[in-house]
Amino acid sequence: MIQNIKSKKTILGILACTNIAIIMFTVWIGICQVRQDEWVMNLKIPVSGINGSLQTLVYLNCILMTITNYQIGTKLSIFSIVLSLANISRAIFGSKNYVSIPGFFNCFLQLLSIVILSRQFRIRENKRITDRVTGLGNRYGFEEVLSRKLDLRKNGSILYIHLKGIMQANIDLGRNYGDELLNIVAKRICSVLEENGTAFRISGTEYAIILLNGVNPQAVSRDLLEEIEKKIVITINETPRNCYLNGVIGIVKDFGKEENIETILQHADIAMNFAAKSFNEKICIYDEEVKNQVDRRNQIERLIKESLEKDYFYLEYQPQFLIDGKILRGFETLCRMKLPDGTLISPSEFIPIAESSNIIIDLDEYVIRKALEQFKNLCNEYGDSITLSVNVSAKGIALPDFPNKLLEIIEKADFPRECLEIEITEYSLSDSPSQTMKNVEILRANGVKLALDDFGSGYTSLAQLLHIPVSRIKIDKSMIENIDSNQTNKDFVKTMIYLGHLMKCDVIVEGVEDYNQYDLVRDFSGDLIQGFMWGKPQSLEDTVRLCSEYLVNNK
Repeated sequence: MIQNIKSKKTILGILACTNIAIIMFTVWIGICQVRQDEWVMNLKIPVSGINGSLQTLVYLNCILMTITNYQIGTKLSIFSIVLSLANISRAIFGSKNYVSIPGFFNCFLQLLSIVILSRQFRIRENKRITDRVTGLGNRYGFEEVLSRKLDLRKNGSILYIHLKGIMQANIDLGRNYGDELLNIVAKRICSVLEENGTAFRISGTEYAIILLNGVNPQAVSRDLLEEIEKKIVITINETPRNCYLNGVIGIVKDFGKEENIETILQHADIAMNFAAKSFNEKICIYDEEVKNQVDRRNQIERLIKESLEKDYFYLEYQPQFLIDGKILRGFETLCRMKLPDGTLISPSEFIPIAESSNIIIDLDEYVIRKALEQFKNLCNEYGDSITLSVNVSAKGIALPDFPNKLLEIIEKADFPRECLEIEITEYSLSDSPSQTMKNVEILRANGVKLALDDFGSGYTSLAQLLHIPVSRIKIDKSMIENIDSNQTNKDFVKTMIYLGHLMKCDVIVEGVEDYNQYDLVRDFSGDLIQGFMWGKPQSLEDTVRLCSEYLVNNK
């Protein structure tokens, strides 16, 4: 972009210098004609003819300058034509030579045509760099403004805003109302910026802002998110509808230090995507640490894809026991990654990265297929006295074809449905509630058990929880870490167990590691525990041995 602007300026400079040289040449010819120099008097072509040809060349150069850059080119063209007018006026009034009068009017027509041409280019350019929906500048306008600032060595900050919720609004309300939301967001952004920056809409759900130097980008970003996330009321058929949008912002500070616009835009994209994939940060400032984290994330993402293709994943199973009598109830399937060189990649690293993209859907299917294949013989041997739990992501359970695909996998694996339990999270019910609930009901109707993981994480309302068609809920281990020393934790876990029973569900408490925690969970009427105290994640071989030890009487 910058090189393009520089090349245009070079062309404009050459054309402008050529025009000045031509005009000076015509002035010199006029002076020679007044002095009646011999070489002029002996010319076979009339001087007026030469001047007319040279003026035509000046005019052609003016057209080229206007086409090259209508903003600067128009000014240079008007300057050139005014010089020509001055030269012709000198010839008419200074030398009493009225032969040039037609040329004088011709210059006026040329000037008028340049102004009209410039106006048409300005209209076309405005359409090219203006977003049709919001009236803000678009991506082309943004890049051109940024390029000019870089060319003039001006500094400032770039904000990239990504909106969440527009796509769903288009589906629920229709694109016209989606456009209305975009317009409202644009007005809110401009109201926050005032004179501190310029806003652009660069894609369907993304806005960009160029902040003036000296304006605090973090403070502006916080104000923008606060304004964007306020309730929006849309009236549809005289009925008000409340809409809520969320946003994340990537920041590039001091963009004037860079000479390459592509680098600046890449950094802004990295920061925005980092914020979009973060679970707790909505604003990200680009720096080397962010770059390194993004590089690591991209590396892990590639490893996940490679592991799916080359079978680097393996499964472990963690036992779940009934509190009363330490009766083995089943196992939770846990996915692990081990590279060919022996390197272990922690699930706490690769699972969130997979969940932030559609790779998690492929990983879900991989784990389900492999778990059913490995566990089928145990279920056939011990029947429904043992249960295999498999986690499914929020994206996976929300797919319209998920139930059919899962039932197809079960049938192909010849796995007993009564031995399978699908674990979903509370987040699944807040992300795509209607489709998720529909899928859960289909699976229950086909004999597949359902459990709710991460119970109490706060993604769903109490009213919604009471109507979730699951048979078990799981309380995350983070809830009981300090249960034996923190009264608030005790009360909270006790309340969640009570709510679980109110929902007519069995309650599994994860992360039980000692008998103090065990005693409290038992006193609170918890049904099952899963933790290091009675069983760590283990290989399939150890799982088989554990089953033979605990379930021998249930064959």
